Amino acid sequence: MRRSSPRVPERPVILEVNDLERHFDVSPPALERMLRGNKRVAAKALDGVSFTIRRGETFSLVGESGCGKTTVARCIVGLYRPTAGNIVFDGIDLGRLRQRKAMAPVRRRMQMIFQDPYASLNPRWRVRKIVAEPLVTHGLVADRAELRARVGELLEQVRLSAANGDKFPHEFSGGQRQRISIARALAAHPEFLIGDEPTSALDVSVQAQILNLMKDLQRRLGLTYLFISHNLAVIRFRTGSGSCISAGPGPFPVLLERTPYDKSAPSRSERTAAAARPRSRAEVAAYFVKHGYAVAYQDCRGRYHSGGHFTKYLSEADDGCDTLAWLLRQPWCNGLVGTFGLSYAAHTQAALGCLDPPGLAAQFLDCGGFSNAYRSGIRHGGAFDLKQATWAYRNALADARDPAVKAVLEAQDIGAWFRRMPWHKRDSPISAAPEYEDYLFEQWSHGVFDDYWKQPGIYAEGFYDRYADVPIVHLSGWYDPYARTAMENYVGLSRAKRSRMQLVLGPWTHGDRSLSHAGEVEFGPAAPVDGNLAEDFFELRRRWFDHWIKGLANGIDEEPPVRVFVMGGGSGRRNRDGRLEHGGHWRSAPEWPLQQTRWTALPACRPQPFCSASGGGLGRGRLCLRSA
Repeated sequence: MRRSSPRVPERPVILEVNDLERHFDVSPPALERMLRGNKRVAAKALDGVSFTIRRGETFSLVGESGCGKTTVARCIVGLYRPTAGNIVFDGIDLGRLRQRKAMAPVRRRMQMIFQDPYASLNPRWRVRKIVAEPLVTHGLVADRAELRARVGELLEQVRLSAANGDKFPHEFSGGQRQRISIARALAAHPEFLIGDEPTSALDVSVQAQILNLMKDLQRRLGLTYLFISHNLAVIRFRTGSGSCISAGPGPFPVLLERTPYDKSAPSRSERTAAAARPRSRAEVAAYFVKHGYAVAYQDCRGRYHSGGHFTKYLSEADDGCDTLAWLLRQPWCNGLVGTFGLSYAAHTQAALGCLDPPGLAAQFLDCGGFSNAYRSGIRHGGAFDLKQATWAYRNALADARDPAVKAVLEAQDIGAWFRRMPWHKRDSPISAAPEYEDYLFEQWSHGVFDDYWKQPGIYAEGFYDRYADVPIVHLSGWYDPYARTAMENYVGLSRAKRSRMQLVLGPWTHGDRSLSHAGEVEFGPAAPVDGNLAEDFFELRRRWFDHWIKGLANGIDEEPPVRVFVMGGGSGRRNRDGRLEHGGHWRSAPEWPLQQTRWTALPACRPQPFCSASGGGLGRGRLCLRSA
């Protein structure tokens, strides 16, 4: 006879929320309603929310911005009165406690940690007084000496010094201010803590410190948490085996970036005019997650955290399709995938689009996505772009996993190698990294427009008819190497597809769309994306995906399909930074090329190919342009 295992008793319930509703009056003023005969209008922030939390557990409330998570928290602690439903805390129906005096003992047992630590701390009070307030309000100390000692204990409990009590909130970092908020919440000896996005305003590394602190406090003090967040990674860390509720729609549309530049590293272009420090990819993901997306990053095959053999550009179409198919199988994906990314990450997008995979819903091609890499990108009208050689060397070195290979690459003088051409296979600055040397010599040796140049990943114009019929932004800069690519892809796909295409060309270098200058030339405040085309580059992309993937009516479809920056009109003087004030303004148009464009015929030239040195090497040669 099999002996049954002893049943673990369930923990008692500490909080029940039943059919909670909260409506806000958004009616016009009473006089206006009376004159126009309008009725009151209510906005439903909550409509039938129910859940149960047991003692000692962490219950997580997840959802996108604006879904009502904070409203739930404020109803629980009594800052908002529910429109309908009831909240029961440890057997006490909070709706029946109408008097402040009756509510006070319950409020001592539940406390809240707010999202913005600076906004929730009185800037005119010293930290000692802030932390002491609950102790004084609830009469938990007998005299000043006990109060001072208790405040010191609380600060040390959250890993701050008792001496910090004499400082003001502005003298602390964001993470330290949130520790002060936690100390204040713990002062009243609560049993139940609500954390309303307590880490969202903090850097990723500081988030981990606060989460670990809260976990430790829960273990030592037996606390029960209601943890509110939009960040699924934070929820996964906090919740463990506890319960989780999604207040958002779920599953989610997915945004995908495929990059060869290390998915765990910041992208230098993920910044704004207001914040020059590039955001980490985790911070970028958190921004889009907050607005209702799941975000996926992938290292390209053979790069950093991905296995396999790296072949530049040519494996990205099939690899991208495999990645998209995997995403569509995930339970958190709603079947719609948008793609984004700069430069190579734009090339991976265009490669994917060439094969028209299921699930692809929208794209944001940022400075890349070869229209014809023989004509512009890898070669220029056939002439080989030597940045491909320097790229191969720099990236082989950056991603070298074998210490011996890394040492050999570090010992190379790339400048000296360019002075001692011709190069030969196994006799080049990247011979220690054969996969990089192989693709470089392959690109270099195909000097005519043959079938090599007609593959997906480097030849979008050959796939315009087959390309995915999805809305696409083609963004580049006049000083960017991919301006021609953006224009050609916009024109080609606009003619071949019914979906909305948008072309944006600014006075920028590669990926620097939040700057107002390029080199020694200043184009003025109208030049950046920020404040002109959108609040910043993050909003520009989000609005595109919000409309075309989520179906939000945000006016994107009413914006002009072409926006180009026309340079000129400035004072011509030097500004305080020594840059020429050239000026400029944005111009909108319904099509590209612009209406009334005047075409000028130039004398045709016939390029002569680079000479191939003896022994199969790639030599200097001479590139001659002769009038036809």
